[in-house]
Amino acid sequence: MTTRLRLAALCAAALVLTGCGAVITSPDQVTPEVYVEQPSVSPAAAKRFGDDKAEQAYQEVTTFALEQAFPEAFLDPAKKTYTAAELTAGVAPHLTPTAAQGWSSLVTLALAGDADAQDSLRILQFYNVDLPGSELPPDGDVLVRQQITDATVDVEEPSGDSPERLLVSFRHEAVLTYAEAGRPYELDVTKTMSYWLSPAGANAGSTWLIASYDGWMDVAVDS
Repeated sequence: MTTRLRLAALCAAALVLTGCGAVITSPDQVTPEVYVEQPSVSPAAAKRFGDDKAEQAYQEVTTFALEQAFPEAFLDPAKKTYTAAELTAGVAPHLTPTAAQGWSSLVTLALAGDADAQDSLRILQFYNVDLPGSELPPDGDVLVRQQITDATVDVEEPSGDSPERLLVSFRHEAVLTYAEAGRPYELDVTKTMSYWLSPAGANAGSTWLIASYDGWMDVAVDS
C-alpha cells in the first residue's frame, strides 16, 4: 500500500536537542539501527548562516524526526483509541504558540474522523496503524531501524509575508516489524520530508524553529 501525505505552512516547532546515543553517521556498519547521513549545505546557506549554524539546524531537525516520527507507544495495531493529550504530548512542547494552536486543531479534527487531518498528523508522527490481523512481534520491538539520507540544507528567499528561511530536506526510511498468524513480516516506511526553519528566539531552548513542513510517505509490506 502506498500513502501520499502532504502538509505545508501549518506547524512550527522548537526543537530540543536531546541526543541519540545509537546514531551511526558512517555507512560502514551494515544495517545500523540508526544512520544519519551528513547533509549537503548549499553555498547560499553557508554564506547566509554559516556552516556551523546550518549543520546545527540539520542536527536538531533530524533528532526531532528520529525521536518523534515513529513513537513506540503508537505502533501497536491493536491500539485504536487515542486522546488529544496523547497526540499532543510529544509534539506540542516543541511548537510555537501559533503552531501549537494549528496542531491542536489538527488533533481535534483527526479524532473526529477527518482523514486529511489524520494524514497530516501521521506525516510528522506515525500513529493508528491499520493492519488488520497483525500484532506486535514476540519481542515487542517494532521499530527495527531508521536512516536519514539524501539530505540538503538550503536557503529559501523571503516571499510575501514569509521571511528568509532555511530549508532542510531529507529522505527518512524506517523498518517496522509485525507478526500475522505467528509469522513475522516487515513494514517499510519511506518519507520524503522538507522543513522550513527560522532562527529561534533567545528563550526557545533550541537554535532553530520549524516554521512549516511538507512530506510524502510510502508504506510497503515486505514479507
